[in-house]
Amino acid sequence: MPSTDTKVSLQPALWLDGRTAVLGILGDPVAQVKAPAPLTARLQQTGLNAVLVPMHVRARDVAALLPALLTLHNLAGFIVTVPHKQRVADLLGDGLLPGAERANAANVVRRTAQGGWQGELLDGTGFVAGLHAAGFDPRGRAACVAGAGGAASAIAFALADAGARSVRVCDIDAAKAEALARQLQLHGVEAGTWNGREPGEAELLVNATPVGMRIDDPLPVPASALRAGLWVAEVIMAPAVTPLLQVARDRGCIAHEGRHMMERQLGLMADFFEPAILAITPERLEVAA
Repeated sequence: MPSTDTKVSLQPALWLDGRTAVLGILGDPVAQVKAPAPLTARLQQTGLNAVLVPMHVRARDVAALLPALLTLHNLAGFIVTVPHKQRVADLLGDGLLPGAERANAANVVRRTAQGGWQGELLDGTGFVAGLHAAGFDPRGRAACVAGAGGAASAIAFALADAGARSVRVCDIDAAKAEALARQLQLHGVEAGTWNGREPGEAELLVNATPVGMRIDDPLPVPASALRAGLWVAEVIMAPAVTPLLQVARDRGCIAHEGRHMMERQLGLMADFFEPAILAITPERLEVAA
């Protein structure tokens, strides 16, 4: 069973040599990403000679980039972040593993022995693991998700898998939200859309949009939607306390920061990338006990 624990500390010095396998993290922007240091530490603490670096990629360049990256023979794979998760899934075609195929989004992609790419979606698993660690069990509870992109799809399916009573989604693109709700229904989930203003009986409200990354962003949902006792969760990593979470706390909600989703994915990501890393650099590092 892959680990979702978060006990990671940086080594005194990063190991880097000519045999080091490279992992990328693709996004636009990438200045906010927090994964490079802790995931590199996690990999090297298990003896894997690998390093994760940010790669700033515009949406218009993604299609040309994927085949080009295969020519970098020491590149073991990459993490995918905003806004590329669904576009990358489209480009991978039959290279999607079940979780990514179901949600049509990928946030981790590794090189295969056959010389192609293979993608999976770990956001939802990490998100639900973070909820459990914080004391929230989705089983039997209603959830509202703001967003219908890659992270939102992953979270919606993961909440359903965790036994949520119902999952409702909204998006600035209403057709996109309706399409995600239909996908959830096809998998036997009680799902639908909500208006983005009133979460009704929901006990969990998730902001799975990028709204809140910039200081001048509006709230993704109105303050009136944030009633006392409601769990309000973010996927945004920076700022750690978004305007939404600050208002939620002020109104008596339980605020759940975006870092929990990433932290709980570190072990999952390390396990996912390990075979591709070992195919490039099979000699393990000597790790101090």
